[in-house]
Amino acid sequence: MLNGPGYTQREAARGYPERGLRVTPRKLGHVLLFTPDMERLMRFYTGTLGMKLSDRSRGIIAFLRCTTDHHTLALLSSRAPGFHHASFQVGSVDEIAMGRCAWPSGAGSPAGGSGAT
Repeated sequence: MLNGPGYTQREAARGYPERGLRVTPRKLGHVLLFTPDMERLMRFYTGTLGMKLSDRSRGIIAFLRCTTDHHTLALLSSRAPGFHHASFQVGSVDEIAMGRCAWPSGAGSPAGGSGAT
């Protein structure tokens, strides 16, 4: 007996996906933007677009939602506007690594990881 009660015969198969696996995001999890004018963007996203405030830490960061997720947009106070990151939900942790392998050369360095959304 191997590994104790409930032993299941192991399958002689690869434990990871084939290198050519096509990774398709299932959902855009969230986006984080830099802003020098937190209040103006808050008014736009809540007043004009109807997003709801989920959390806020003083004037430093605000988390907004348009779904049942905790947040779909985060606004981070900064000296200049900009894009920080986007988070995509995929089918498995393998797809995160495979997406990194498929990153186009010359497109800059992705900051890919298994962060939570």
